[in-house]
Amino acid sequence: MTNRFLPLLALVLLATGASSQAQIRVALAAERSTFLLYEPMVITVQLANSSGERIVLNSGPSDRPWLSFLVRSVDGRKIRSEQPLSLDPVILEPGQSRLLSVDLTPLYAIRETGQYTVQASVQPPGRQAYLTDGLAISVGKGETLWTKSYVDGGSKRVVSLIRFMDRKDVSLYLRVEEPQENLVYSTVRLGKFVAFTSPQVELDAQRGIHIVHPVGARLYRYTRANAEGSVIQQEDRESGTSQPALAARPGGQVEFVGGVEQKQQTERPRLSELQQGI
Repeated sequence: MTNRFLPLLALVLLATGASSQAQIRVALAAERSTFLLYEPMVITVQLANSSGERIVLNSGPSDRPWLSFLVRSVDGRKIRSEQPLSLDPVILEPGQSRLLSVDLTPLYAIRETGQYTVQASVQPPGRQAYLTDGLAISVGKGETLWTKSYVDGGSKRVVSLIRFMDRKDVSLYLRVEEPQENLVYSTVRLGKFVAFTSPQVELDAQRGIHIVHPVGARLYRYTRANAEGSVIQQEDRESGTSQPALAARPGGQVEFVGGVEQKQQTERPRLSELQQGI
């Protein structure tokens, strides 16, 4: 585990067998302690076998997951689970460690800004469940810089760009939602936000989303996302004889023009693929 996780660790030592030497260390961590409402809230669980024997973690006959989470608001209210966590068995040989990444956003109904505490519960086979100490996180609202709505299939869809500051950085986010249906398709971080600048946004004929915004001195980032807000492509260009910008083309198409290309365009992996850890 890298040093950036150390301030956020919540540790617990578990007895997982009849022998006092059969022990597993569990650490709960997050890269950040502050999140924008509805963005992926990825929690990392580190498991380490400090015993001299193999430890097998599985759901057992009851099908109850061996790993679960308890999320509470600052006033102690338990946040309900919206879908179960699907887990494969984990086998830890003596001295072996394992990292698991879990996105809590689709799993728990965190629908309000405020302070929350997250605990991991580990259920070794044949033993009682154990809770880690609480990991404190904060969920904020951010500032809407740009928004556009349109009707899709009878429902009003809203596309927004949001400025959000965590404890270290100010970032630009893209959110796509249908407020009347209480449905948020995505809340995705696009990169660093430079103060006193305005992003350029265009929707193409297929409702694809195109965004250009500064990420540094003379450096601009282009993002292309689909109608649900899933990022398909990102590219950085530096200002040269012309400034990078969006240009409308015939047929409702949008093109990224100008500037000096910093790297070749790449297809970006889906967020779900990047965060698969279980």
